[in-house]
Amino acid sequence: MKNGTHIRSLLQPAAPKRFQAFASDQAGATAIIFGLASLVMVTAGAAAVDYTSLSRKRTELQRTADAAALAGARALALSAGWTNSQREQAAVLDAAGVVQGLASGAQKVITPSLTSRTVRVDVTSDQVLAFGGVLGRPTQVVAVTATATYADVSSACILALAVGQPTGIATSGASSLEAPKCTVWSNATSSTSVSFRGKSVVARRICAVGGASGSSPPSAQTGCQSYSDPFASLDISSISTTCQYPAQSVTGGATATFQPGVYCGSIRIAGTATFQPGIYVIKDGVFTIDGSANVSGSGVSFLLMGTSSLAWTGKGRIKLSPMTSGPLAGLVIASDPTGPSVTSELSGDGDLATLEIETTGSIYLPRQMLRIWGNGSTTLSGAQDKLVVRQIEVGGSAKLATRADDLAQMKAAESTLRLSH
Repeated sequence: MKNGTHIRSLLQPAAPKRFQAFASDQAGATAIIFGLASLVMVTAGAAAVDYTSLSRKRTELQRTADAAALAGARALALSAGWTNSQREQAAVLDAAGVVQGLASGAQKVITPSLTSRTVRVDVTSDQVLAFGGVLGRPTQVVAVTATATYADVSSACILALAVGQPTGIATSGASSLEAPKCTVWSNATSSTSVSFRGKSVVARRICAVGGASGSSPPSAQTGCQSYSDPFASLDISSISTTCQYPAQSVTGGATATFQPGVYCGSIRIAGTATFQPGIYVIKDGVFTIDGSANVSGSGVSFLLMGTSSLAWTGKGRIKLSPMTSGPLAGLVIASDPTGPSVTSELSGDGDLATLEIETTGSIYLPRQMLRIWGNGSTTLSGAQDKLVVRQIEVGGSAKLATRADDLAQMKAAESTLRLSH
């Protein structure tokens, strides 16, 4: 065996020394290349991980900025009529609240603009890099921006237009005023623009051009700008005022069906009455509902002309909804904007059987004092309904409630909100 091994070794020539050196150099170079490649791969992997986390962070911050800008824009849209500084403050607070809730550690700059009707939100945050040591920096700043554009939304659901009167809105006794989702507004400039002495007043917001007395949750905001009449453009010139029907009376226990048209003189209902769809003009008379009357009408709008007023008393039930087209669309009761200053009254008897009034649609009595008194409830049940009068008094054990919703109005105008980055 030894001889055979020796013979094979003799037959196989030894590798040249230069080849052996080359092989040794190649092995070293391969190790260097592998090391460099490994470093590149590690760096690339680290960059990929951090890029993914940065992209995720940017997406989260963008959503936050978008939501904050929309919240700020809604605040500006819903605060039409406030002073400019109040509106901007409301926008900043609402937008900042969103950022705080969604990205509490982020830095924010909120810029509302009443001129361009926009709210811009800039949000920045430092993102810690998982492989900051490898990449040479421990953190990366992530910055995003969002701008929302809005249109004003008329949000006052109960509005007293009177400017020179001692009080615009007043409550007393055991009465209550409930507007939990919308704004109550008084244009009166006196120190008692709103005077709350009743049992309770609840509203989403309360604004008074003048001062306020009494208590309410939330507290009335004073020094507000005068709120524009939302129905100032109402045009009733196309509605005929030529008499078609004389004074009417429906006694207790009787039943009647009314047709639309012009009624000259008073209407008194103590029994059951149904009003067919259309416009009812009551000219120079008192629209009286009393006793245990039961009154209903769908698609009806009442226009009080001349000296006409309301006297809804007793312990009956009244349920009405307005026309959806025509000059009085959306208005269930309106009066001539140029008519005389008179008083309309909704007053329950004060016994256990209360007066119940429920309407869908707005009530517009720009030249009238509306007194809601006695024992009964008056409810505006539509999400966009408004009660706009010269003055309002709620007293006795009466209750005035509205289900109007500022946010529902905002939703109805949601198409006016535009978001850009």
